[in-house]
Amino acid sequence: MQLATLAVFVCALAAFGGAQSGPVAAGSAYAIVDLRSQRTLAEQHGDWLDAPAWPGSIAKLATYAAAIDAGILDGSTRIQCTRQVTLRDGRRVDCSHPVVRAPLSLRDAIALSCNVFGAEVARRLTSTQLSTGFARLGLPVPHLADDSDRVAIALGLAGTQIPPRQLLPALVRASRIDALRDGLQASAGEGTASAFGRAGIDALAKTGTALMRNLRPLGLVVALAPAESPRFGIIVAVPGGAGADAADIAASLLQPRLASSVEAPRAAAASAGGEMIRVGVPTAKGSYRVETLPLEEYVARVVAGETSSATPTAAREALAITARTYALANRGRHAADGFDLCTLTHC
Repeated sequence: MQLATLAVFVCALAAFGGAQSGPVAAGSAYAIVDLRSQRTLAEQHGDWLDAPAWPGSIAKLATYAAAIDAGILDGSTRIQCTRQVTLRDGRRVDCSHPVVRAPLSLRDAIALSCNVFGAEVARRLTSTQLSTGFARLGLPVPHLADDSDRVAIALGLAGTQIPPRQLLPALVRASRIDALRDGLQASAGEGTASAFGRAGIDALAKTGTALMRNLRPLGLVVALAPAESPRFGIIVAVPGGAGADAADIAASLLQPRLASSVEAPRAAAASAGGEMIRVGVPTAKGSYRVETLPLEEYVARVVAGETSSATPTAAREALAITARTYALANRGRHAADGFDLCTLTHC
């Protein structure tokens, strides 16, 4: 299915009406984090991000992580969207993405934020399995009693309320699961968070339309960029808005920061006569996008992408030496393709 041809809209609760349209940055809360240092670079209305709310569709990532671990969901799974989910208390949750005739894959379901797909996966999970999915993403484990509505919890409409700020580290953990990562990249490129794609940002993102304690909608987006080796994380919350509104704001906030973070080191390295390296990044069309960057930036990206905050310093240093040595020894490995090294396991 070519999601790029669809006019994709955010999934919202029909029972609570439509969301406010258009980004209103002044009336939003956001935090931008440097993922390498874990330092908050910019923040607005941080107290809003600390106020607990149901996570909305972002909770589906925990549901899918649980199902993947349980062996009941993978890339071959297909589920037909029937457009509506009825919760145990009688609430109806509609899918507001365009009608899709073919059964959806996990990638498509994440990109479109399909409620029916998430509900069906939740029905196949036990309470214990669902709880494990939340724990894997570092989210509070919901209390699941015998009468709990697993579907409502899996869709982020019930269960434990979560401060939106906690959803950013949860996205980092979700991005390490390959099957989820594909959907997150599709969401940012052509799905409910396509504001990133329109801004020319290759990101990993998930939108949600949550409910605050007063039952007003809260538009959310969490994102990591660049997708290949994330440097920045962002969370945006828009009271009275939808996930698409939050994505618009997030893209506008990240765009200048990404541009400056890339161009400044390159200019400095070029003026200092530093080593440069051409890296081929695979595209969805089967070709390569070539990035020219300083060797030390390439090494830093490799280390950031292959380690975590728990990796000992000595191991990071060893990896940096290995990556630098390999890059210099294998420069020109893809000379026929117009660059030096690719970002696949081949290099």
